[in-house]
Amino acid sequence: MSVHQFIQQFNFSYVDGEDEKVSNAYDIAVNTLFVLHGVRNAFMIQDVDYKNRQVYKKIVNLVLAKPRLVGVQIDQGLVIIKIDNVERTVQLLSLYEKDYSDSVLGQILNYPCHGEFDPTTDQTFYRISLKESSAEIMTNGCKTAKSVEKMRRLAMEMQELLLKLRVNFTIVFERVIID
Repeated sequence: MSVHQFIQQFNFSYVDGEDEKVSNAYDIAVNTLFVLHGVRNAFMIQDVDYKNRQVYKKIVNLVLAKPRLVGVQIDQGLVIIKIDNVERTVQLLSLYEKDYSDSVLGQILNYPCHGEFDPTTDQTFYRISLKESSAEIMTNGCKTAKSVEKMRRLAMEMQELLLKLRVNFTIVFERVIID
C-alpha cells in the first residue's frame, strides 16, 4: 500500500469527544508516518477524543495494521510505538506509571518541552498542526527560547518528511492562547 493510499483511509468525518464534527483523521495518519520514519518515538490515541467507540476502534485498527507498530495501553490512551523502540519506551512507560508524570509522558511522546509543563503557572503554548485540516499534531507549553526552537525544529523535520514522502500537507507551527 502506498503512503497516499494509507492516508486516504483516514479521510472520513466523525464527531469528537467534545461533540465537534471533524472532517478527517489525517493527524493520526501523519503521526503514524512520523513514528514509522523516526521523527517521533511514539504518539497517543485517546478514546475520549471520539464520541463513537467504533470510530476509535477503526482508527486504532488502521494504525496497527501497519507493520512494525504496536500499541501499549496506559491510563490516558493507547501509545503507538515502533517495534524497534519497544524496550526503551516500555522502560519509560514503567517510570510514567509510578507517578503518572506529565514530563515522562511528554518524553515518551517526543514533546520538545516535556520537562517544562507546569499547570500551576502561566505558560506560552505552541502548536504543530496540519494546515489542510487544522488537525493538531501536538501542543506544548514552553518556558525557554531554546525549547521553542526545539519545537520549531521538530515541526521542520515533520515537514521535511512529508515532502520526502510527497505528501501534500503543510505543517504549521504557531503560538497559541489556551484558557
